[in-house]
Amino acid sequence: SSLSSNLYASITTLDVGNNELTDLPGLSSLSNITNLILTRNWFNVLPTEIGTLSKLRRLDASRNFLRPNPTSLRFDDLRALSELRQLDLSYNQKCGRPHHRDLIQGEVPQLTDVRITVWEKICSHPGAYVGSSAAERDATLLRSQLEAWGTPQLRRRL
Repeated sequence: SSLSSNLYASITTLDVGNNELTDLPGLSSLSNITNLILTRNWFNVLPTEIGTLSKLRRLDASRNFLRPNPTSLRFDDLRALSELRQLDLSYNQKCGRPHHRDLIQGEVPQLTDVRITVWEKICSHPGAYVGSSAAERDATLLRSQLEAWGTPQLRRRL
């Protein structure tokens, strides 16, 4: 038992991406996590024990089904994580409006880097706008070629 608890204590990065997860029980036993990667799962709410990761600096929750509200993003828990600096919510379509970044940074003030994918055109900076559909994307951008459809759309087509 002490061997397994020592092993858990030595983990600083946890990557559980690409697993179709909706929750991640047992996070509280990983007290030294600084980098948590939840990308490409089915989270519509951040894991229940996210607030116990007091050393967490970077949270990548891109490509999930999260929404910019206190229930989905657990603002109270994220605010309690004093070391948290980066939150990646790229390709969460419900978090894709320009004002969502401001809302999230207002709710979790210690964040210095909030990443979202903007689904509407707000500026002419190359690569800043992804587009709401494949027909609107700039085909010369690699991202346009790789992200023609989101995962839910691809699943429906299969």
